Amino acid sequence: MPLTDLNVGNAADDGTGQTLRSGGQLINENFGKVVEGPAAGTNDGGIVLWDGTSGRLVKDGQQPEQVSGFTEVTGTSYTLNAGDAGALVRTTNSSTVTITVPSNGSVAFAPRTVIS
Repeated sequence: MPLTDLNVGNAADDGTGQTLRSGGQLINENFGKVVEGPAAGTNDGGIVLWDGTSGRLVKDGQQPEQVSGFTEVTGTSYTLNAGDAGALVRTTNSSTVTITVPSNGSVAFAPRTVIS
């Protein structure tokens, strides 16, 4: 389901935008759509946040999920593999790092696979 734009009006304080309450409700609805992730049959993504400690992922205030592992990428390129499913891939090179997602024919990740 697509996100809904917030009506901010034509100019500051001109009374043409949404009220603070209805704008806040719309933001909450949009955020709920994002954290729910993709609906069946779509390929738009959701958001999962890493809490920065203990290798835990947190989604929408739910009980954190344990990350299945860590991959440290020290070079400037890396191709994801089946072992990265559910894992955290960390890049440490000071240059630009290219991460390649292989074709489904090469590595068939399960639907809704999360790689952080």
